[in-house]
Amino acid sequence: MFVVHPVISSHCVNSVIFFIKQYGVSGAPLDSTICSFGIGLTRVQCDADGHITYIRIYQTTFTNIGTPDPLTVIVLPKVKTLMLHGASQVANPSINVATYIKNLPLLETLGLETDTSITYLPTVIIKQNQGSVVTITHDYPNTQESALTTLKCSGDGEGSLNPDFSNCNVIFTNPETISILEIAGKYSSISPPLGPAYIYLSNLAWIRANLTSIPGSLPPKLGALSFAVNNFATIPFVFPSSLAVADFSRNYLTGTIDVDAACVNSPVGTTVDLSLNPNLLAIKVDSCLQAIDILSTGITTLPDCYYCYLGSQFVRSDLEAPPNFVCNVTIDNSDLIVTNSGFTEITGSKMGWGTGAIGQPYSLSRGKPNRSVYIAFSATNLTVPTNFEIKFSNDLVPPTANATFVEGGVILLQATTSHDTPNLTNFTIDVFKYNPVYFNHTVTIGQSTPCIVTNFTATQIKCWVSPALPSGTYLVDVANTYYNNTISTTITGKDYCQQSTDYCHGNGQCNQDGQCVCNSNAYYNNCSQPYPILSSGEFGLLNNQTVSLYGDFGPYGQSNLSITINNTLDCTVVDKSQKVINCTLASQPTPGLASVQLQVDGLETMVRNILKLRPAPSNGGNPGGNTTTGSTSTSSPTTSSTTTGGSTPPDTPQQQCQKQTSNCYGHGICDGNGICQCQDNYNPDDNCFTKFINTTITPNTTDPTVSFDIDGIDFQFEVVSIQELDFDSNIVKELFISNYTWIVNAATNNITTVVDYQLNTTLSSSSSSSSPNINDILFQSVSVLSTISFSTQARDIQFGDQQLHINANSIKLSVNITNWQYSSNLATLRVVFRTIINNDQTVEYDCNEKKIEPLSYDSLSSLQYLKVIKDDIQFNGRFIDVALSDGRPTYSQTQLISMTQSTNNQDESIALIGINLPQCQSCVLDPDFSPLLIDKSNDSGCSKSNSWRIVVGCVVGGVGAVAIAIGSIVAIKKMRRFKSDSACIESKLHSIN
Repeated sequence: MFVVHPVISSHCVNSVIFFIKQYGVSGAPLDSTICSFGIGLTRVQCDADGHITYIRIYQTTFTNIGTPDPLTVIVLPKVKTLMLHGASQVANPSINVATYIKNLPLLETLGLETDTSITYLPTVIIKQNQGSVVTITHDYPNTQESALTTLKCSGDGEGSLNPDFSNCNVIFTNPETISILEIAGKYSSISPPLGPAYIYLSNLAWIRANLTSIPGSLPPKLGALSFAVNNFATIPFVFPSSLAVADFSRNYLTGTIDVDAACVNSPVGTTVDLSLNPNLLAIKVDSCLQAIDILSTGITTLPDCYYCYLGSQFVRSDLEAPPNFVCNVTIDNSDLIVTNSGFTEITGSKMGWGTGAIGQPYSLSRGKPNRSVYIAFSATNLTVPTNFEIKFSNDLVPPTANATFVEGGVILLQATTSHDTPNLTNFTIDVFKYNPVYFNHTVTIGQSTPCIVTNFTATQIKCWVSPALPSGTYLVDVANTYYNNTISTTITGKDYCQQSTDYCHGNGQCNQDGQCVCNSNAYYNNCSQPYPILSSGEFGLLNNQTVSLYGDFGPYGQSNLSITINNTLDCTVVDKSQKVINCTLASQPTPGLASVQLQVDGLETMVRNILKLRPAPSNGGNPGGNTTTGSTSTSSPTTSSTTTGGSTPPDTPQQQCQKQTSNCYGHGICDGNGICQCQDNYNPDDNCFTKFINTTITPNTTDPTVSFDIDGIDFQFEVVSIQELDFDSNIVKELFISNYTWIVNAATNNITTVVDYQLNTTLSSSSSSSSPNINDILFQSVSVLSTISFSTQARDIQFGDQQLHINANSIKLSVNITNWQYSSNLATLRVVFRTIINNDQTVEYDCNEKKIEPLSYDSLSSLQYLKVIKDDIQFNGRFIDVALSDGRPTYSQTQLISMTQSTNNQDESIALIGINLPQCQSCVLDPDFSPLLIDKSNDSGCSKSNSWRIVVGCVVGGVGAVAIAIGSIVAIKKMRRFKSDSACIESKLHSIN
């Protein structure tokens, strides 16, 4: 018997018209005269009895002569030749002619050619007549792929056939298309012989053929092989690596067979059937890889690995295990095995074929026999190491071994990027599965760049890379010691632009090409630099008609440049550059503050009060340039007066000084110019009324708040915010200090203490990671450095063009702001401070009330002094009208922003004080604060008590207050001492009457 699953066809005399219509044979008769039909190669022939014996249809063109009846049953009992050659089409493409060819007992030649409707060949059983040879031709067009998979051809020697005729000899034109081949019969043959030509042959059975060797060679992709019921005495060849099953049952195998040698190419072993070979005495299977069937053989012993699984489908044998046999299964690395999504391969010895685990929280599958199995845990939480007993078969007493398992797999969903921090690319990685409870995980970008993990949950990992990554596609890898998973994410040009430019520094938007499109043309460098900018200016030292302006006037050559002072005086440009412009005025400028209007490159800017020209000194000195002043100014208390007629001449300045200051309050003398010359340690700013005192200063360890605590009397002056103002003084954006923390660093040499406070702007308590505020992002690049210094000795400190005298035990506060991202070239800065002042404060001296204003201003309406009196202590704050703008001195006005009635004390108000700065990349301001004692030891007034008081009960009137919810920063630790002074009250009542 020869078995192949082929194509075979039939033809029927009474249904020849079926073929004529299907193939469109023009001119063919459709009646009994068909026997005489013939055109070209197309013809029909009949025998003398009128039976059709020969049909050949050969069409090159199709003519529609009707549709064949699909219910036709073809009967051609005498036909010997049926050749069908179609044209480019058929009448009914849904009809497969091959399925109609049946009941052709005398058929010798069958041809099916160029019929596109024949998409497969059914199984055809052809019973051969005595001595006949069947030739089957089946040709498809080149565009079709043969679906022929099985052809059965049998010659069973029945009836009058010669009993020796039991062979089937088949010629395969395209052996590479055959996948299953079954051959039986001792004289059967195929052409070409077995070998590489049968490249896709997966199943081969050649049985009952008396074979002692292979007729050819084994095909390379063979998966199943049967040489059962043949005459093999040994296995004289090596199986291909693809072979899974080999059957040599019922042969004449003798002696010892080296099964391992035959299966050497198989990495996971082969199932070898050697049963019913009684002369087979031994096999070599020391590898324990092969599944074996050795029933009814002479084999008497096996390796231990087979005794472990006797009776299973993998070890079929008549043998029994030796007495007291114990199957010792071992598992490698049993102390800890890490699974990947509950699945892993475990290795060891005597592990069988992976058939155990019925009813267990895991399942086993075959790995490398006896050396490994695959284990899969279902719905088992392996977050922490857990020990299991593994059963390696389903026997009543299966081989077992213990091992500890923990989950370590990583499955990622997606990775996205954002830019919430300057010069960083932030990654958010959504995770489907990983085990952060037991394992530490690392994140790598692009195979080499580490991503610093900042936060992780059960479903998400966040990390950052610095510097910011350019646009492109990046692999994101999350790994632990055992497993990793990689996904890709893309940073677009727009993404990179936003990351690398802080969203165009808040002054524009990134387009899809990754370019910053600024809000106006008054920016450059990715919208980071507005221009033109005036950060400072000055009149010439020797000639105040020359003006120097400093700032940023653009990198484009400063074309069409014009400058005007106070909107009236043209300033002719002498020389120019991006950072400095020098110009000359045609006339003498007026002393005081001056604004500047500038045009360049078609852009305009205007800055108020950027220039300051000091009045000419009385000694004829030059009024221009910059004047150096000390911290103490010697003021005269005298006032001018006039007399009429022959009245008494006016007091001299010295006499006026003596009267108005009670002769410098007994702590100095009035000189001829009416100026108090104070004794040591007395303050000349208030005509020797207060005295510098010694005190111990304890710096704040959390923020740069100026704080004095003297015998329980407390004073504080704290920075609140930094504001960006537009040209009309509206707040554009504001950095609130309370949203951040300070990094504090203190140093001292036992005389001078310096404490630096660096604002940590990268960690804002107000920002949201899900939708970051653009200002929070911009503020991250801002540097705010505040320095508080104090000394037990007096100091002279240079600040810009001024030398400041700082008394002992005074606090100097410096605030330095750099890298502020401005919204326009007209924007300026204001630093806001907060303190608590008294609504009304007076001091009695010589039975007179001396009113102490908490705020005093200079001639240009800039706040100059802050004075807060508590008990016998006066706290002074001094604000100079100079700041440093990009390292150059410039005018800086200090102003009272608001004063709000305290909700805690009706006698106090909360004052917000602002120090104004021009637009600068580095801005420095420098106020200082001193504690003073009001010394009334020389008071000879209406009370013998030398104490002083803030006269509250004696003050007529009140202050209207608007209460707002502002927490007070001042804690008055010592209660005021209110003493009734009858003389004071009587004096007031008398003055009222």
